[in-house]
Amino acid sequence: MKDRTNRRLLIIFGLCFLLSFGAIGIGFLGIIGLLDSGIVATVRDWIEPIVSIRTDEPRVDTVGQDGPSAVDLEATRLAEQEQSISAIHADWPTVFEEAFVVNDEVWPEFEEEDDLAKLSVAFVSGVYRWEAQANEGFIWWSYPDMESLTDFYAEVEVIQVDGDPYGEMGLLFHIDADQFYLFEVSGEYYSLWRSVPDGWSELIDWTTSDIIRPGDKNLLGVLMLEDQIHLFINDQLVAELSDTRYASGVIGLAIGLEEAGDEGTFEFDNLLVTAP
Repeated sequence: MKDRTNRRLLIIFGLCFLLSFGAIGIGFLGIIGLLDSGIVATVRDWIEPIVSIRTDEPRVDTVGQDGPSAVDLEATRLAEQEQSISAIHADWPTVFEEAFVVNDEVWPEFEEEDDLAKLSVAFVSGVYRWEAQANEGFIWWSYPDMESLTDFYAEVEVIQVDGDPYGEMGLLFHIDADQFYLFEVSGEYYSLWRSVPDGWSELIDWTTSDIIRPGDKNLLGVLMLEDQIHLFINDQLVAELSDTRYASGVIGLAIGLEEAGDEGTFEFDNLLVTAP
């Protein structure tokens, strides 16, 4: 009797085990079926934005990863604005023009050396040539005898023909004694500075631009409209900003070398200044 009871218990236990195992298998297959269907994906897509909002976690959207960057968008904005800005000064009369062929005692020409640099500055073959060797880092500038201007457009061709590849050359504007702005290029970089009593105030840090042609001629342009400064390189608008520190002055040219022992030869040509 006892053996028969034990045998019945074993049979019942075996049947329960088989039924349980079968139920687990059926459930597993059902889960696989759900995964294969779109139900789980639909639920995930529905709940994901809710989770994102509640956790303040930004969603990463892989669509459009190759779209325009902030730099590209700014370049596009400047390009679209360039035409309308250029139209503003298109009809302004010329107030100063220099082809650097004959110097009518308007520009300084000299050879000298001081603690900053050894310089030779002269009209040579239709350009204003500066040959320089630095005794320490320096910026040197000159400007003609001309009327002081508030609003104006000025442009000049610049090229560094030899020497340290990162020599500096550019346009000064609103010069009044030792107060002025300096827009310059160096290699593939451009920058904008404002002179201050003890040095320089950086308005635009050195910024790369594929518009610049290192080792070749580049046309630098500045348009001043009230407190708005617009900077051009090779007829393309590259930057604009507002500054009211220096309201008026004359136009000038500048070169610079960064370290003692640096050398460079720079040439300026075809300076044009117009004003309303």
